[in-house]
Amino acid sequence: MVKWSYVSTAACCQLPASDSMKADQPSLKVLLDIGGWPMGSEEFTKLVSSQSNMQTFAANAIKYLRQFNFDGLVIDWEYPVTRPPSTLMEAFENEVQGNSRPRLLLAAGISTSPWQISQSFELPDISEYVDWLDLRAMGLHGTWEGGLDHHAALYSPTWDEKDSILIVNASVPSEKLDLGIPFYGQYFNLTDPTNYDVGAPINGGGTMAYYEICKLLTENSDSVTTGRLSNTKAPYVVDGSRWTGYDDAMSIQEKVDYVMEHGLGGVAVFSIDMDDFNGLCGGESNPLLHTIQRQFSGLVG
Repeated sequence: MVKWSYVSTAACCQLPASDSMKADQPSLKVLLDIGGWPMGSEEFTKLVSSQSNMQTFAANAIKYLRQFNFDGLVIDWEYPVTRPPSTLMEAFENEVQGNSRPRLLLAAGISTSPWQISQSFELPDISEYVDWLDLRAMGLHGTWEGGLDHHAALYSPTWDEKDSILIVNASVPSEKLDLGIPFYGQYFNLTDPTNYDVGAPINGGGTMAYYEICKLLTENSDSVTTGRLSNTKAPYVVDGSRWTGYDDAMSIQEKVDYVMEHGLGGVAVFSIDMDDFNGLCGGESNPLLHTIQRQFSGLVG
């Protein structure tokens, strides 16, 4: 399954690329992902403020998805402030009444913040009206906390992906949950370059694609410090006063194993263009994506 994110109508000329992918893989599903952190909540809040707005949006969404041969829609409302209506799923179901075309799929991306989960998401209601939920377990920690921590560790002494999964899974069937996996790292600028324990003071930070991290590791192998957080396989690299936590093949294998062992629906990566396409880290191109593929292939023999 492929999801297009941050697509505007001006980018419509690029969308037929999904048709060529479907030609190579007939079972492939391609969904449009709308929303996300940059969009915020204002537009979504306006959208759900009236039934008329929702009906108009549903009609336009169906028209757009069918026009560009999408198989469904992912709603990434990071900070919901009201209960999600059922209008969209009902419209998708009504659209295929009396014809043989498959119903459009509907999914939602949800935060992994414990506060957001408890305050913003009525999980049983959301689960009822979507085909699955993407658990965006890739922003567990960041510069807003003022201290260093891994943004996407499956196991951690502090808040981790496992904790988020357990909370959401209490209200949502396992098979409806996909675990989000970042193909990028979160870096922090260390206040004291000699102190990079979890919680160490920081001064801002940002993100790096996995291919950028691989370039750093190969070109500066003599000057960087690498390691993994205690009690977890989550890797990090220290380059001067910059600490970067990320996922590699080993930590992703651990995550996929967790998904299979606990009967979750699958994984959702963000995003495949950030993988090590030059093969600097793993000796093969796109090692993170191939790790996921191999782990799931092993499940079915």
